[in-house]
Amino acid sequence: MPGPTLRLRPNAERANQAIYALYFLVAVQAGLVLSSLSELYLLHRIAADDIPDPTLINLADTIFQGLIAAYLLGLVIAATTFIRWFRRAYYNLHELPVRVDHGEGWAAGAWFVPFLNLVRPYQIMQELYVKSDHLLRGHPLAEGLLGKRDTIGIWWGMWVIFSILSRVVARMSDNLDTIEAMQTSFQLDVVLYTWGLPTAYLAILVVKRYSAIEWVLRTVFTPEETLIVESFGPRER
Repeated sequence: MPGPTLRLRPNAERANQAIYALYFLVAVQAGLVLSSLSELYLLHRIAADDIPDPTLINLADTIFQGLIAAYLLGLVIAATTFIRWFRRAYYNLHELPVRVDHGEGWAAGAWFVPFLNLVRPYQIMQELYVKSDHLLRGHPLAEGLLGKRDTIGIWWGMWVIFSILSRVVARMSDNLDTIEAMQTSFQLDVVLYTWGLPTAYLAILVVKRYSAIEWVLRTVFTPEETLIVESFGPRER
């Protein structure tokens, strides 16, 4: 029976919040790909002196700007909910009988430190999986959940590339004086948001898989009486 000093905090609700926010990003990015393609089509017609109906142009611009606003809002919400889940998960690892490589605050703070944010969150995510695998190896409840870390490296590599693409697109959008420049900008938008679709989906898989592992960790390492009391208590925060 685990000792009473273990205080593993519930994290399923935070995981679900992050997953829902990431699904929203997937939907908005899909819309942005289609919207950018529509804008490119209209620009192609304008460049060929086949001027579309101004109402159609205004509608396309309005839809695109609305989707951009939804994307920026969704990005903030997804980042916030993901980091809240990530920090809680790392806090819980600190409570378990295993040596941890970094302070739990780094699970949030590392995202905001230049250059360190290229490696430290990935290291912590790997650590969550590796050390949880060690703690649960051979446990029947963990069957089928352990050893699935291949997604982490792919997700992180795609996220780094997505971040670089985002900066390139932002710089390109500062100078749209010609039709050619606008076409290039929308072409980059198509590339960016198309790349963002699998990136966000892989993040969903990473959260889902570790959330399932977290449930097993809490079941195994939290005293049964604590779990019973929590089932009648307030919602997790």
